[in-house]
Amino acid sequence: MVEYIKINNKEYPVRIGYMVMRAIKAKTGLGFSQALQKAREEEDLEIYETILYHSLKMGAFAINGNSDIPFKEEDMPMVLDLCFYDFMKLFSSPAFFPQEQLEEAEQEKKPKVTRTKT
Repeated sequence: MVEYIKINNKEYPVRIGYMVMRAIKAKTGLGFSQALQKAREEEDLEIYETILYHSLKMGAFAINGNSDIPFKEEDMPMVLDLCFYDFMKLFSSPAFFPQEQLEEAEQEKKPKVTRTKT
């Protein structure tokens, strides 16, 4: 699914999915949730820049069929400064992180208790 984020009074599509997670893994060596945790706990802000850049590229691809965006990766600190509040709201978007799927993932992490007959 696609959401939109406003940068300099223009709306751009963003999509957080496989390609964004893949880019995070390639850049940090961490899984997506681990990278987000690191960004929050250690204030590793470059993680947010990577997420924004690749989510803009994937949003463009989802809407236009190509990943052309008017920003370079090195522009991301300034771009993120312009839209940081709205960008952070994306992490609670059901379009990217549906509550039902999050709950299922949490259940899968819990150890399963099985009973055996004796």
